[in-house]
Amino acid sequence: MKSRGTLILMSVVILVAPGLIAPAARADGLTGVIRTIDVEGRKMVVRQTGTEQDVPVTLTDQTRLTTSQGSLLQLKDLKPNDSVGIAHQSGVATSVVVSQVPLFGFVSTIDTEGKSLLVTEKETKRKVTVPINERTAIVTSAGKAMELKGLKTGDGVVVTYSGPAASRIAVNPKPPELSGHVKEIGADMKSIVVTELGTEAPVRVAVTSSTTIVTGEGKTLSLKDLKVGDGVGIAHEASVASKIVVNAAPSP
Repeated sequence: MKSRGTLILMSVVILVAPGLIAPAARADGLTGVIRTIDVEGRKMVVRQTGTEQDVPVTLTDQTRLTTSQGSLLQLKDLKPNDSVGIAHQSGVATSVVVSQVPLFGFVSTIDTEGKSLLVTEKETKRKVTVPINERTAIVTSAGKAMELKGLKTGDGVVVTYSGPAASRIAVNPKPPELSGHVKEIGADMKSIVVTELGTEAPVRVAVTSSTTIVTGEGKTLSLKDLKVGDGVGIAHEASVASKIVVNAAPSP
């Protein structure tokens, strides 16, 4: 008869025998830049650092998302071009640390009550909701403070993030616009007078070498191509035209 001590020793040997205890799962590391995000499908594709390889990554409800400063994020807060460090097991992320890059785009809608902007990203044309809180600084490109209600659709913005909300929004205001018909072209070819739609007021606008003049189809023109009666839409700053879009009047 085996002693009690011998039975206990045999039990321990059996339990630790190879293959009877599953080894702990090893987390792999991935660093790179986000290429695409599928929020509903909880997936993203990451361009791995140092390679041209795109790596698909799945996220779960248990995946921890934080900024490099430790602020918690949600998947919808991430965006293409954000840098990420990911711990994962077989392509399923356990944690993601995000270095947030600025968002360059144009204001599409403004929600002053909900304190958010809908921004159309310049590169991808996707719509991005930008939350704003009491710590968000809104400034002009010259550094002058603005209020949210001072923004308008079409304004260019550069959004810097601190967690889910914007920490700073630098605004490049959209130039004023003038629509009307050409009344007169300056003899010195440095200005035009436009009869403004709605008011019928004559408005003189300076034209410089930096002024872009195009047709509605995008064909480049020069000032000498314009004629009295042409319809024009003019973007300008202090009555100096930056862009003139021309709708030529029909020939008599």
